[in-house]
Amino acid sequence: MDEFKDLLQGREDEFKDLLQGRVDEFKDLLQGRVDEFKDLLQGRVDEFKDLLQGRVDEFKDLLQGRVDEFKDLLQGRVDEFKDLLQGRVGEFKDLLQGRVDEFKDLLQGRVDEFKDLLQGRVDEFKDLLQGNPMPIW
Repeated sequence: MDEFKDLLQGREDEFKDLLQGRVDEFKDLLQGRVDEFKDLLQGRVDEFKDLLQGRVDEFKDLLQGRVDEFKDLLQGRVDEFKDLLQGRVGEFKDLLQGRVDEFKDLLQGRVDEFKDLLQGRVDEFKDLLQGNPMPIW
């Protein structure tokens, strides 16, 4: 019976070794598949990142183009407004100068009238001092 136990123990040890070998082979095979999958997945992730970065760059370029267009449009509007405002300022200055000239002419007329009136009074006063009678108004 001891012989049978030894034989059985030997067979059991052989079976364990064989089973352990198969388990190790399966683990190695499985690890290889896992590594392949990880590499494949990493490749896909890298491809997606590159694609996404390309899209981001395209969007940034497009957005920058729109910003530049808007800035140009806005600058054009600012220039138009400045030109319009400059024209209005010129018109206002011309109008104001016309009013100033009118006022100066009116004032000069009043000054001339006052000078004539004053000269008439001076002449009357001189005539009075010289004995000439004063006209009756």
